[in-house]
Amino acid sequence: MLKHKKLWRDIALFVATAVIVAYILPSLKANSKQNKLKGAVSAERAEIPLRVMSTINIGVSRLYSNFGGSLDDVSGKHKTAVEVSRNSNPDTQYKTASKSLEAAIKADPQAFKLRAKEVILLGTWGRAADRKRIAELCAEIETNNEPERKALARCLRDLYLNKQVSKEAYPAYAKLIDSEIGPGWFRDNAKPLLYKTAHEMKLYRALDHELEEKYWRTFQIALGSMALSLVSAFVGLIVIIIQLGSLSRRPKPEIKPPSWLKDVELGTVYQVFLLWFLTQMAYVGLLKLLPAGVLNLSGEPVKVAIFTLVTYVINMGPALFYIYLFVIKPKKLKMADALGLRLAPTSGGVMRQIGAGFLAWCAMLPLVMLSAVIASYYLGSQGSDNAIVAEIISAANSSDTQAKLLLYLTLAVLAPFCEELIFRGFLYASCRQKLGVFFAMLLSALVFAGIHFDKGGLLMLFAIGFVLAFCYERCRSLVPCMVAHGLWNGGSFTMALLLFSN
Repeated sequence: MLKHKKLWRDIALFVATAVIVAYILPSLKANSKQNKLKGAVSAERAEIPLRVMSTINIGVSRLYSNFGGSLDDVSGKHKTAVEVSRNSNPDTQYKTASKSLEAAIKADPQAFKLRAKEVILLGTWGRAADRKRIAELCAEIETNNEPERKALARCLRDLYLNKQVSKEAYPAYAKLIDSEIGPGWFRDNAKPLLYKTAHEMKLYRALDHELEEKYWRTFQIALGSMALSLVSAFVGLIVIIIQLGSLSRRPKPEIKPPSWLKDVELGTVYQVFLLWFLTQMAYVGLLKLLPAGVLNLSGEPVKVAIFTLVTYVINMGPALFYIYLFVIKPKKLKMADALGLRLAPTSGGVMRQIGAGFLAWCAMLPLVMLSAVIASYYLGSQGSDNAIVAEIISAANSSDTQAKLLLYLTLAVLAPFCEELIFRGFLYASCRQKLGVFFAMLLSALVFAGIHFDKGGLLMLFAIGFVLAFCYERCRSLVPCMVAHGLWNGGSFTMALLLFSN
């Protein structure tokens, strides 16, 4: 009877796997919704090198002037902050941003705002060879004859081709730039140019001063963050060296190991993840049945944050339910102990585990930095492809505190709690008994990286997953892993808020 039951289970798993493969293969050719999402991520990523360029140029110039230098050029003409932000051989940054914007437009050809941003980028770059491309982009913006699009195309032509704006036209153009371009680097460069071209020098100087102070603050924050990261990475290197030197040493006998989910078959592990994926497919299918426009939440940061939180709960909840249904309940285990969620297995208690989590976070830094360099120089990665990147930068650009708090809750609390239970508490602990410690770490890190569907960040995610699995093996508790994971997600989000906030 048991043999027949296992046979039917294997057949069901095979059919389910075939269904998933049949679902995934056609989806490799992105649909329109996926294209729009990819376009949004590429567009937000385009702003990163531009902001970095402006921040460094203005910051260095401000430091130079603070130590007795001058922002005057060789002819004695004073440079404004906007002019300084575009100097210092910016071709590399412009090319990187241009590449990202071209990818965004290719992914979402109907997004006229992306074309407007490319016009601003090319116009700010100032190459004579780009005038033809600017004219083409302006023509594409006004193709469907909507009044707003025609007005935006006219505004961009006057700024970057005709280079003249009447005093009567500039107030309407300023509103257009605010509403259609939105906060960020592109508006920071288009709006001062508008005031200057319209000969509104008082407004131009006021905005120029505001931008200089903004980028100077960002530069100071970046310097402090860089110093903190380097110190933490140095601590992380020491942690890694110490841990490598003590690999042969077993954990102290007073540290009682968790149950490690003994005797869990790899087929059961596969079954849990397969059913989880099928549930996610069903959820995506239900979303597609919703009327068009229901999920169009652009411009509403709180709703976007709530949708992200709810989606995360719906995606992660079934995995925990299947773990309970197929592993915890049949074996009559205690959920907390089976998945390593114990508050104080060591004499040091909770504070010691928090400290271990902090050290694990430090150990992530040098490994992720190395992974990022390898991915960039040898694999051609331009950074994370995760859709959350667009949401994070959008949240940073908005002034909505509620949206930011909700994203903190999702990224720094909910994600570490759920993902550590699933990938370390269940996947690693189950595979550890069958594959051994090292190969279980490799497998759990690979699955953790792959499940994020982030091609650009795959190597970095693998490094994070491996460190977290190692942390669980050494500490025998998921609490340090959750602390380290929360510090990484929360720290990354905080950095984005500090560096990209308007």
